Amino acid sequence: MNSNAPYNTGIFIDIENLTKGYGISPKVVKGLSIKEIIRLILDTEKTGRIAVHKAYANWFNPKLSFLLNDLVDLDIEPITVFGTHGGNLRNVSDIRLCIDVMEVLHTHPEITCYVIISGDGAYANLVHQLHQYGKTVIGCAYKNATNKMFSAVCDHFIWIEDPELENERINIRVADTRNMHLIDKMKDNGEPDNNNLIWIKINDLIQQISRSKEYKKSLEQGINPSVIRELLDATIPNFDPSALGYDRFIDFLVHATKKTDLSVYFTPPSNFKVGFKGFKPTGSVAMQNKNDDKNKVSDFVLKDERIKRLVRDVKHINANGSTTEITEKLKEIIGWMSADIEFKHSFVEGVNPSTVDCAIKEVIIGFSYKQLGFPRFSDMLCSLLQNTELCIAQCKTNSSNWKVFFKDSLPNSFTVYTSQATEKEESTQPIIPWDNIPTAKENAPNLLMQLANKFKPSHK
Repeated sequence: MNSNAPYNTGIFIDIENLTKGYGISPKVVKGLSIKEIIRLILDTEKTGRIAVHKAYANWFNPKLSFLLNDLVDLDIEPITVFGTHGGNLRNVSDIRLCIDVMEVLHTHPEITCYVIISGDGAYANLVHQLHQYGKTVIGCAYKNATNKMFSAVCDHFIWIEDPELENERINIRVADTRNMHLIDKMKDNGEPDNNNLIWIKINDLIQQISRSKEYKKSLEQGINPSVIRELLDATIPNFDPSALGYDRFIDFLVHATKKTDLSVYFTPPSNFKVGFKGFKPTGSVAMQNKNDDKNKVSDFVLKDERIKRLVRDVKHINANGSTTEITEKLKEIIGWMSADIEFKHSFVEGVNPSTVDCAIKEVIIGFSYKQLGFPRFSDMLCSLLQNTELCIAQCKTNSSNWKVFFKDSLPNSFTVYTSQATEKEESTQPIIPWDNIPTAKENAPNLLMQLANKFKPSHK
Protein backbone atom coordinates (compact mmCIF):
# COMPACT_ATOMS: atom_id res chain seq x y z
CA MET A 1 0.00 0.00 0.00
CA ASN A 2 1.28 3.44 -0.94
CA SER A 3 2.32 5.18 2.27
CA ASN A 4 1.00 8.46 0.83
CA ALA A 5 -2.47 7.05 0.18
CA PRO A 6 -5.21 8.69 2.26
CA TYR A 7 -7.02 6.92 5.09
CA ASN A 8 -10.29 6.82 3.15
CA THR A 9 -11.39 3.18 3.37
CA GLY A 10 -13.74 1.35 5.71
CA ILE A 11 -13.92 -2.47 5.67
CA PHE A 12 -16.90 -4.30 7.16
CA ILE A 13 -16.75 -8.11 7.37
CA ASP A 14 -19.80 -10.35 7.72
CA ILE A 15 -18.00 -13.32 9.30
CA GLU A 16 -21.13 -15.45 9.45
CA ASN A 17 -21.43 -15.17 5.67
CA LEU A 18 -17.80 -16.22 5.15
CA THR A 19 -18.08 -19.24 7.44
CA LYS A 20 -21.55 -20.14 6.09
CA GLY A 21 -23.05 -20.18 9.56
CA TYR A 22 -21.69 -21.71 12.72
CA GLY A 23 -21.64 -25.34 11.66
CA ILE A 24 -18.16 -24.62 10.37
CA SER A 25 -16.60 -27.34 8.22
CA PRO A 26 -12.93 -28.43 8.53
CA LYS A 27 -12.30 -27.14 4.99
CA VAL A 28 -13.37 -23.64 6.03
CA VAL A 29 -11.16 -23.77 9.14
CA LYS A 30 -8.20 -24.83 7.02
CA GLY A 31 -8.76 -22.60 3.99
CA LEU A 32 -10.39 -19.35 5.20
CA SER A 33 -7.85 -16.54 5.68
CA ILE A 34 -8.89 -12.97 6.50
CA LYS A 35 -5.32 -11.86 5.76
CA GLU A 36 -5.53 -13.23 2.23
CA ILE A 37 -8.89 -11.57 1.63
CA ILE A 38 -7.59 -8.18 2.75
CA ARG A 39 -4.49 -8.63 0.57
CA LEU A 40 -6.73 -9.25 -2.47
CA ILE A 41 -8.69 -6.10 -1.71
CA LEU A 42 -5.62 -3.90 -1.33
CA ASP A 43 -4.01 -5.37 -4.46
CA THR A 44 -6.83 -3.95 -6.59
CA GLU A 45 -5.41 -0.45 -5.92
CA LYS A 46 -9.00 0.78 -5.72
CA THR A 47 -8.79 1.61 -2.01
CA GLY A 48 -6.73 3.89 0.18
CA ARG A 49 -5.40 3.00 3.61
CA ILE A 50 -7.84 1.42 6.04
CA ALA A 51 -9.36 3.81 8.59
CA VAL A 52 -12.21 1.60 9.85
CA HIS A 53 -11.95 -2.19 10.11
CA LYS A 54 -14.77 -4.19 11.74
CA ALA A 55 -15.79 -7.86 11.76
CA TYR A 56 -19.24 -9.03 12.89
CA ALA A 57 -19.92 -12.40 14.56
CA ASN A 58 -20.67 -14.11 17.86
CA TRP A 59 -17.03 -14.04 18.90
CA PHE A 60 -17.81 -16.00 22.06
CA ASN A 61 -18.40 -19.04 19.86
CA PRO A 62 -15.26 -21.22 20.24
CA LYS A 63 -15.58 -22.41 16.61
CA LEU A 64 -14.36 -18.98 15.46
CA SER A 65 -11.10 -19.15 17.42
CA PHE A 66 -9.15 -20.00 14.24
CA LEU A 67 -9.77 -16.44 13.00
CA LEU A 68 -8.66 -14.57 16.13
CA ASN A 69 -4.97 -14.40 15.16
CA ASP A 70 -5.90 -12.71 11.87
CA LEU A 71 -8.02 -10.16 13.73
CA VAL A 72 -5.15 -9.32 16.09
CA ASP A 73 -2.49 -9.13 13.35
CA LEU A 74 -4.67 -6.90 11.13
CA ASP A 75 -6.01 -4.79 14.03
CA ILE A 76 -9.60 -5.60 13.11
CA GLU A 77 -12.22 -4.53 15.65
CA PRO A 78 -14.37 -7.58 16.57
CA ILE A 79 -18.05 -6.63 16.93
CA THR A 80 -19.88 -9.27 18.96
CA VAL A 81 -23.55 -9.82 18.13
CA PHE A 82 -26.05 -12.17 19.78
CA GLY A 83 -29.38 -13.59 18.71
CA THR A 84 -32.18 -12.83 21.15
CA HIS A 85 -34.38 -15.60 22.57
CA GLY A 86 -33.57 -17.97 19.72
CA GLY A 87 -33.74 -15.19 17.12
CA ASN A 88 -31.88 -15.25 13.82
CA LEU A 89 -28.26 -14.29 14.50
CA ARG A 90 -27.69 -13.63 10.81
CA ASN A 91 -30.28 -10.85 10.70
CA VAL A 92 -28.84 -9.30 13.86
CA SER A 93 -25.36 -9.29 12.35
CA ASP A 94 -26.63 -7.73 9.08
CA ILE A 95 -28.54 -5.00 10.90
CA ARG A 96 -25.60 -4.12 13.16
CA LEU A 97 -23.27 -3.90 10.16
CA CYS A 98 -25.68 -1.58 8.34
CA ILE A 99 -26.07 0.64 11.42
CA ASP A 100 -22.31 0.99 11.79
CA VAL A 101 -21.87 1.81 8.09
CA MET A 102 -24.47 4.58 8.31
CA GLU A 103 -22.86 5.94 11.47
CA VAL A 104 -19.46 6.10 9.75
CA LEU A 105 -21.11 7.71 6.71
CA HIS A 106 -22.34 10.65 8.80
CA THR A 107 -19.47 10.98 11.29
CA HIS A 108 -16.50 10.38 8.99
CA PRO A 109 -17.08 12.11 5.62
CA GLU A 110 -13.42 11.46 4.72
CA ILE A 111 -14.30 7.76 4.29
CA THR A 112 -15.08 7.57 0.57
CA CYS A 113 -14.62 3.84 -0.08
CA TYR A 114 -16.70 1.17 1.69
CA VAL A 115 -15.76 -2.50 1.40
CA ILE A 116 -18.47 -5.01 2.37
CA ILE A 117 -17.18 -8.57 2.66
CA SER A 118 -20.34 -10.61 2.22
CA GLY A 119 -22.51 -12.06 -0.52
CA ASP A 120 -25.83 -11.32 1.18
CA GLY A 121 -28.42 -9.64 -1.05
CA ALA A 122 -29.73 -7.62 1.88
CA TYR A 123 -26.78 -5.25 1.46
CA ALA A 124 -27.93 -4.10 -2.00
CA ASN A 125 -30.13 -1.41 -0.43
CA LEU A 126 -27.19 -0.27 1.71
CA VAL A 127 -25.10 0.15 -1.44
CA HIS A 128 -27.83 2.30 -3.04
CA GLN A 129 -27.83 4.52 0.04
CA LEU A 130 -24.04 4.93 -0.03
CA HIS A 131 -24.18 5.82 -3.73
CA GLN A 132 -26.62 8.64 -2.92
CA TYR A 133 -23.85 10.16 -0.81
CA GLY A 134 -21.30 9.74 -3.60
CA LYS A 135 -19.41 6.86 -2.00
CA THR A 136 -17.67 3.98 -3.78
CA VAL A 137 -18.65 0.47 -2.71
CA ILE A 138 -16.58 -2.67 -3.20
CA GLY A 139 -18.12 -6.09 -2.58
CA CYS A 140 -16.20 -9.25 -1.78
CA ALA A 141 -17.55 -12.80 -1.47
CA TYR A 142 -17.67 -16.35 -2.83
CA LYS A 143 -18.86 -16.36 -6.44
CA ASN A 144 -21.12 -19.38 -5.96
CA ALA A 145 -22.79 -17.86 -2.88
CA THR A 146 -23.34 -14.22 -3.86
CA ASN A 147 -26.65 -12.52 -4.52
CA LYS A 148 -26.66 -11.24 -8.13
CA MET A 149 -28.38 -7.98 -7.22
CA PHE A 150 -25.75 -7.17 -4.59
CA SER A 151 -22.84 -7.89 -6.95
CA ALA A 152 -24.50 -5.85 -9.73
CA VAL A 153 -24.95 -2.65 -7.70
CA CYS A 154 -21.41 -2.62 -6.27
CA ASP A 155 -18.89 -0.44 -8.10
CA HIS A 156 -16.37 -3.28 -8.05
CA PHE A 157 -16.61 -6.89 -6.90
CA ILE A 158 -13.78 -9.15 -5.75
CA TRP A 159 -14.36 -12.89 -5.99
CA ILE A 160 -12.66 -15.01 -3.36
CA GLU A 161 -12.02 -18.72 -3.46
CA ASP A 162 -14.47 -20.91 -1.58
CA PRO A 163 -12.36 -23.19 0.68
CA GLU A 164 -15.05 -25.87 0.53
CA LEU A 165 -14.60 -26.07 -3.25
CA GLU A 166 -10.80 -26.18 -3.17
CA ASN A 167 -10.77 -29.67 -4.65
CA GLU A 168 -13.89 -29.17 -6.72
CA ARG A 169 -13.08 -26.05 -8.72
CA ILE A 170 -14.00 -27.48 -12.10
CA ASN A 171 -17.67 -27.62 -11.30
CA ILE A 172 -18.95 -26.01 -14.51
CA ARG A 173 -21.48 -28.16 -16.31
CA VAL A 174 -19.74 -29.31 -19.50
CA ALA A 175 -22.09 -30.50 -22.24
CA ASP A 176 -19.70 -30.80 -25.19
CA THR A 177 -17.94 -34.19 -25.27
CA ARG A 178 -14.98 -32.66 -27.17
CA ASN A 179 -14.48 -30.26 -24.26
CA MET A 180 -14.57 -33.13 -21.77
CA HIS A 181 -11.54 -34.76 -23.38
CA LEU A 182 -9.57 -31.52 -23.52
CA ILE A 183 -10.39 -30.73 -19.89
CA ASP A 184 -8.79 -34.00 -18.80
CA LYS A 185 -5.59 -32.96 -20.60
CA MET A 186 -5.63 -29.46 -19.11
CA LYS A 187 -6.02 -30.69 -15.50
CA ASP A 188 -2.45 -31.92 -15.42
CA ASN A 189 -0.94 -28.61 -16.51
CA GLY A 190 -1.20 -26.83 -13.15
CA GLU A 191 -3.17 -23.68 -12.36
CA PRO A 192 -2.25 -20.13 -13.35
CA ASP A 193 -1.70 -17.72 -10.47
CA ASN A 194 -1.25 -14.46 -12.40
CA ASN A 195 -2.22 -12.88 -15.71
CA ASN A 196 0.92 -14.03 -17.55
CA LEU A 197 0.34 -17.65 -16.59
CA ILE A 198 -3.34 -17.31 -17.42
CA TRP A 199 -2.43 -16.22 -20.96
CA ILE A 200 0.02 -19.14 -21.24
CA LYS A 201 -2.78 -21.53 -20.34
CA ILE A 202 -5.23 -19.79 -22.69
CA ASN A 203 -2.76 -20.02 -25.58
CA ASP A 204 -2.16 -23.69 -24.81
CA LEU A 205 -5.90 -24.33 -24.79
CA ILE A 206 -6.48 -22.53 -28.12
CA GLN A 207 -3.62 -24.49 -29.69
CA GLN A 208 -5.05 -27.79 -28.46
CA ILE A 209 -8.45 -26.92 -29.91
CA SER A 210 -6.95 -26.10 -33.32
CA ARG A 211 -4.95 -29.36 -33.36
CA SER A 212 -7.71 -31.59 -32.02
CA LYS A 213 -9.05 -34.20 -34.46
CA GLU A 214 -12.43 -34.00 -32.70
CA TYR A 215 -12.69 -30.28 -33.44
CA LYS A 216 -11.23 -30.31 -36.97
CA LYS A 217 -14.47 -30.87 -38.90
CA SER A 218 -16.39 -28.41 -36.73
CA LEU A 219 -13.75 -25.70 -37.15
CA GLU A 220 -13.91 -26.09 -40.91
CA GLN A 221 -17.58 -25.11 -40.68
CA GLY A 222 -17.32 -22.73 -37.71
CA ILE A 223 -18.23 -23.23 -34.05
CA ASN A 224 -20.06 -20.99 -31.63
CA PRO A 225 -17.79 -18.94 -29.32
CA SER A 226 -19.84 -20.26 -26.36
CA VAL A 227 -18.14 -23.65 -26.85
CA ILE A 228 -14.75 -22.09 -26.14
CA ARG A 229 -16.21 -20.05 -23.27
CA GLU A 230 -17.47 -23.27 -21.67
CA LEU A 231 -14.01 -24.79 -21.94
CA LEU A 232 -12.30 -21.73 -20.42
CA ASP A 233 -14.78 -21.58 -17.54
CA ALA A 234 -14.16 -25.25 -16.81
CA THR A 235 -10.34 -25.14 -16.93
CA ILE A 236 -9.50 -21.71 -15.48
CA PRO A 237 -11.07 -21.01 -12.05
CA ASN A 238 -13.09 -17.76 -11.96
CA PHE A 239 -12.23 -16.93 -15.57
CA ASP A 240 -13.26 -13.34 -16.31
CA PRO A 241 -12.40 -11.50 -19.59
CA SER A 242 -12.75 -8.10 -17.86
CA ALA A 243 -9.87 -9.01 -15.52
CA LEU A 244 -7.71 -9.28 -18.65
CA GLY A 245 -8.86 -5.90 -19.99
CA TYR A 246 -11.82 -6.87 -22.21
CA ASP A 247 -15.40 -5.73 -21.73
CA ARG A 248 -16.80 -8.56 -23.85
CA PHE A 249 -15.81 -12.18 -24.31
CA ILE A 250 -15.81 -11.80 -28.12
CA ASP A 251 -13.19 -9.00 -27.88
CA PHE A 252 -11.04 -11.26 -25.70
CA LEU A 253 -11.43 -14.12 -28.17
CA VAL A 254 -10.34 -11.97 -31.12
CA HIS A 255 -7.12 -11.20 -29.28
CA ALA A 256 -6.59 -14.76 -28.01
CA THR A 257 -6.79 -16.22 -31.53
CA LYS A 258 -4.66 -13.54 -33.21
CA LYS A 259 -1.45 -15.61 -33.47
CA THR A 260 -3.11 -19.00 -33.90
CA ASP A 261 -4.61 -20.98 -36.77
CA LEU A 262 -8.06 -19.76 -35.74
CA SER A 263 -10.02 -16.58 -36.42
CA VAL A 264 -13.29 -15.06 -35.25
CA TYR A 265 -15.80 -14.29 -38.01
CA PHE A 266 -18.71 -11.87 -37.84
CA THR A 267 -21.85 -12.08 -39.97
CA PRO A 268 -24.27 -9.13 -39.53
CA PRO A 269 -26.28 -8.43 -37.59
CA SER A 270 -25.00 -10.46 -34.63
CA ASN A 271 -23.65 -13.87 -35.64
CA PHE A 272 -20.14 -14.89 -34.54
CA LYS A 273 -18.26 -18.06 -35.46
CA VAL A 274 -14.77 -19.39 -34.69
CA GLY A 275 -13.01 -21.31 -37.46
CA PHE A 276 -9.73 -21.95 -39.21
CA LYS A 277 -8.07 -19.02 -40.95
CA GLY A 278 -9.22 -19.14 -44.54
CA PHE A 279 -12.65 -20.46 -43.57
CA LYS A 280 -15.07 -17.66 -44.22
CA PRO A 281 -18.86 -17.98 -44.01
CA THR A 282 -20.78 -16.24 -46.78
CA GLY A 283 -21.23 -12.54 -45.99
CA SER A 284 -18.88 -12.64 -42.99
CA VAL A 285 -15.76 -10.67 -42.10
CA ALA A 286 -12.71 -11.92 -40.20
CA MET A 287 -12.46 -9.76 -37.08
CA GLN A 288 -9.08 -8.19 -36.38
CA ASN A 289 -7.47 -7.31 -33.07
CA LYS A 290 -9.11 -4.22 -31.59
CA ASN A 291 -5.80 -2.30 -31.70
CA ASP A 292 -5.40 -2.99 -35.43
CA ASP A 293 -6.34 0.21 -37.24
CA LYS A 294 -7.22 -1.73 -40.39
CA ASN A 295 -10.31 -3.36 -38.97
CA LYS A 296 -11.34 -2.47 -35.46
CA VAL A 297 -13.94 -4.48 -33.61
CA SER A 298 -15.92 -1.26 -33.20
CA ASP A 299 -16.37 -1.14 -36.97
CA PHE A 300 -18.76 -4.06 -36.51
CA VAL A 301 -22.04 -3.85 -34.66
CA LEU A 302 -21.49 -4.08 -30.91
CA LYS A 303 -24.95 -5.19 -29.91
CA ASP A 304 -24.54 -5.72 -26.19
CA GLU A 305 -27.51 -5.26 -23.89
CA ARG A 306 -26.31 -1.89 -22.58
CA ILE A 307 -26.25 -0.36 -26.06
CA LYS A 308 -29.61 -1.92 -26.89
CA ARG A 309 -31.12 -0.09 -23.90
CA LEU A 310 -29.37 3.12 -24.94
CA VAL A 311 -30.92 2.91 -28.41
CA ARG A 312 -34.36 2.37 -26.86
CA ASP A 313 -34.04 5.29 -24.41
CA VAL A 314 -32.22 7.95 -26.46
CA LYS A 315 -33.83 9.28 -29.64
CA HIS A 316 -31.54 8.92 -32.64
CA ILE A 317 -30.67 11.75 -35.04
CA ASN A 318 -28.88 11.98 -38.37
CA ALA A 319 -25.26 13.14 -38.49
CA ASN A 320 -26.11 15.84 -41.05
CA GLY A 321 -27.78 17.89 -38.33
CA SER A 322 -26.32 21.11 -36.96
CA THR A 323 -23.18 21.14 -34.78
CA THR A 324 -25.29 22.22 -31.81
CA GLU A 325 -27.71 19.32 -32.25
CA ILE A 326 -24.87 16.79 -32.53
CA THR A 327 -23.01 18.22 -29.53
CA GLU A 328 -26.14 18.15 -27.36
CA LYS A 329 -26.87 14.58 -28.45
CA LEU A 330 -23.29 13.54 -27.59
CA LYS A 331 -23.73 15.00 -24.11
CA GLU A 332 -27.04 13.16 -23.75
CA ILE A 333 -25.41 9.85 -24.70
CA ILE A 334 -22.55 10.30 -22.21
CA GLY A 335 -25.02 11.32 -19.50
CA TRP A 336 -27.13 8.21 -20.13
CA MET A 337 -24.11 5.91 -20.07
CA SER A 338 -22.74 7.36 -16.82
CA ALA A 339 -26.16 6.94 -15.17
CA ASP A 340 -26.89 3.40 -16.42
CA ILE A 341 -26.24 0.90 -13.63
CA GLU A 342 -24.38 -1.62 -15.84
CA PHE A 343 -22.27 1.03 -17.55
CA LYS A 344 -21.46 2.54 -14.13
CA HIS A 345 -20.05 -0.79 -13.01
CA SER A 346 -18.08 -1.04 -16.29
CA PHE A 347 -16.65 2.50 -16.02
CA VAL A 348 -15.15 1.63 -12.63
CA GLU A 349 -13.28 -1.24 -14.31
CA GLY A 350 -12.62 0.74 -17.49
CA VAL A 351 -14.56 0.72 -20.77
CA ASN A 352 -12.90 0.47 -24.17
CA PRO A 353 -13.39 3.70 -26.17
CA SER A 354 -14.60 1.51 -29.05
CA THR A 355 -17.69 0.69 -26.98
CA VAL A 356 -18.43 4.40 -26.53
CA ASP A 357 -17.81 4.97 -30.25
CA CYS A 358 -20.26 2.20 -31.12
CA ALA A 359 -22.89 3.64 -28.75
CA ILE A 360 -22.55 7.06 -30.38
CA LYS A 361 -22.83 5.66 -33.91
CA GLU A 362 -25.96 3.72 -32.95
CA VAL A 363 -27.68 6.98 -31.92
CA ILE A 364 -26.12 9.51 -34.32
CA ILE A 365 -26.47 7.79 -37.68
CA GLY A 366 -23.46 8.33 -39.93
CA PHE A 367 -21.48 10.19 -37.28
CA SER A 368 -17.74 10.84 -37.62
CA TYR A 369 -15.64 12.74 -35.07
CA LYS A 370 -13.85 14.45 -37.98
CA GLN A 371 -16.94 16.46 -38.84
CA LEU A 372 -16.45 18.27 -35.50
CA GLY A 373 -12.83 19.06 -36.37
CA PHE A 374 -11.07 16.45 -34.22
CA PRO A 375 -8.13 14.49 -35.70
CA ARG A 376 -8.80 11.42 -33.49
CA PHE A 377 -11.72 9.92 -31.63
CA SER A 378 -9.71 10.11 -28.39
CA ASP A 379 -9.38 13.89 -28.84
CA MET A 380 -13.12 14.30 -29.27
CA LEU A 381 -13.81 12.09 -26.26
CA CYS A 382 -11.31 14.05 -24.16
CA SER A 383 -13.15 17.28 -24.98
CA LEU A 384 -16.59 15.74 -24.47
CA LEU A 385 -15.74 14.34 -21.01
CA GLN A 386 -14.05 17.48 -19.65
CA ASN A 387 -16.91 18.63 -17.42
CA THR A 388 -18.23 15.18 -16.52
CA GLU A 389 -17.32 12.55 -13.92
CA LEU A 390 -15.66 10.46 -16.67
CA CYS A 391 -12.26 10.68 -18.32
CA ILE A 392 -10.32 8.92 -21.06
CA ALA A 393 -7.00 7.50 -19.88
CA GLN A 394 -3.94 5.83 -21.38
CA CYS A 395 -2.00 2.95 -19.85
CA LYS A 396 1.45 4.03 -18.65
CA THR A 397 3.13 0.81 -19.73
CA ASN A 398 1.17 0.12 -22.92
CA SER A 399 0.43 3.22 -24.98
CA SER A 400 -2.06 1.33 -27.15
CA ASN A 401 -4.29 0.51 -24.17
CA TRP A 402 -7.01 3.14 -23.67
CA LYS A 403 -9.92 3.08 -21.25
CA VAL A 404 -12.75 5.35 -20.12
CA PHE A 405 -13.01 5.50 -16.31
CA PHE A 406 -14.82 7.38 -13.60
CA LYS A 407 -12.29 10.02 -12.55
CA ASP A 408 -12.42 8.96 -8.91
CA SER A 409 -11.67 5.31 -9.78
CA LEU A 410 -8.72 5.86 -12.14
CA PRO A 411 -6.11 3.15 -11.38
CA ASN A 412 -2.47 4.07 -10.80
CA SER A 413 -1.43 2.23 -13.95
CA PHE A 414 -3.33 4.76 -16.13
CA THR A 415 -2.91 8.49 -16.69
CA VAL A 416 -5.61 10.92 -17.83
CA TYR A 417 -5.20 11.81 -21.50
CA THR A 418 -4.93 15.53 -22.26
CA SER A 419 -5.57 16.25 -25.92
CA GLN A 420 -3.35 18.82 -27.58
CA ALA A 421 -6.13 19.40 -30.08
CA THR A 422 -8.49 20.30 -27.21
CA GLU A 423 -5.98 22.70 -25.68
CA LYS A 424 -5.52 24.39 -29.04
CA GLU A 425 -9.25 24.82 -29.51
CA GLU A 426 -9.65 26.37 -26.08
CA SER A 427 -7.05 29.00 -26.90
CA THR A 428 -8.92 30.05 -30.05
CA GLN A 429 -12.49 30.88 -30.93
CA PRO A 430 -15.04 28.18 -30.11
CA ILE A 431 -16.77 26.29 -32.92
CA ILE A 432 -19.77 28.27 -34.20
CA PRO A 433 -22.66 26.14 -35.43
CA TRP A 434 -23.68 26.72 -39.02
CA ASP A 435 -27.16 27.79 -37.96
CA ASN A 436 -25.73 30.53 -35.72
CA ILE A 437 -23.60 32.22 -38.38
CA PRO A 438 -25.17 35.64 -39.15
CA THR A 439 -26.15 36.42 -42.71
CA ALA A 440 -23.47 38.48 -44.47
CA LYS A 441 -24.53 41.78 -45.94
CA GLU A 442 -23.84 42.55 -49.55
CA ASN A 443 -20.20 43.47 -50.22
CA ALA A 444 -19.29 42.46 -46.66
CA PRO A 445 -15.51 42.58 -46.15
CA ASN A 446 -15.44 39.29 -44.24
CA LEU A 447 -14.62 36.72 -46.94
CA LEU A 448 -14.93 33.83 -44.49
CA MET A 449 -18.48 34.86 -43.61
CA GLN A 450 -19.42 35.06 -47.26
CA LEU A 451 -18.07 31.58 -47.87
CA ALA A 452 -19.98 30.31 -44.86
CA ASN A 453 -23.23 31.72 -46.21
CA LYS A 454 -22.52 30.29 -49.65
CA PHE A 455 -22.03 26.75 -48.41
CA LYS A 456 -24.48 26.88 -45.50
CA PRO A 457 -26.74 23.80 -45.68
CA SER A 458 -30.40 24.43 -46.43
CA HIS A 459 -31.78 21.77 -44.01
CA LYS A 460 -32.96 22.57 -40.52
